[in-house]
Amino acid sequence: MLDKEACIVICGYFGSDPKCRDNKLINSVAAGCPFAGIVHPGHECGESARNVHFIGNVAHSVDGCGAHIFPNAAS
Repeated sequence: MLDKEACIVICGYFGSDPKCRDNKLINSVAAGCPFAGIVHPGHECGESARNVHFIGNVAHSVDGCGAHIFPNAAS
């Protein structure tokens, strides 16, 4: 488990689950979160130009970090 107090968590509550893949978070807003605005798996190194899974998101008024990006178990 990565975080219990985030506004948005994608594939982060149950550890490494290779079945958790192809989730998209696009143009979302997370505000007023206790720890992190968004917890989301990252992309492979060098793949940022083709990233279609995590685009245009905003986190504000967060006590901790805006986004916590962790290694993608499905990669």
